[in-house]
Amino acid sequence: MSIVTIPSPIHREPELLGQTVVVIGGSAGIGFETARRARAEGAKVILTGRNAERLQHAANEVEALSTAAFDAADPVALESVTIAAAARLAKRLNVDADRRTPRDTPADTKVSPILSSNCPAAVRLA
Repeated sequence: MSIVTIPSPIHREPELLGQTVVVIGGSAGIGFETARRARAEGAKVILTGRNAERLQHAANEVEALSTAAFDAADPVALESVTIAAAARLAKRLNVDADRRTPRDTPADTKVSPILSSNCPAAVRLA
């Protein structure tokens, strides 16, 4: 008679829980798989890509927070999307996250140091 042991599954917290991941080129291929993996690890995802139809299909599949269809090789389009994202982040920080300063403090005075330390590429692009 032999004894069979069944290994118990290891429970771990998702590595990206509470994070938001922006995936450029997230509508197909490696970008899409990156978005899928990020969602599996608990992240919210924002997808970007050139083809709006394919991007929407991918967004539906991974339950993306939002999408932006543009060509990342186009500096004008990239700058426009970066500025829009920074403005949305500024509004969110002003309303939700930063409780160390008064709510009526202009958002850009709080966002600039946060973006420059956490998103230096976005600051350089904007």
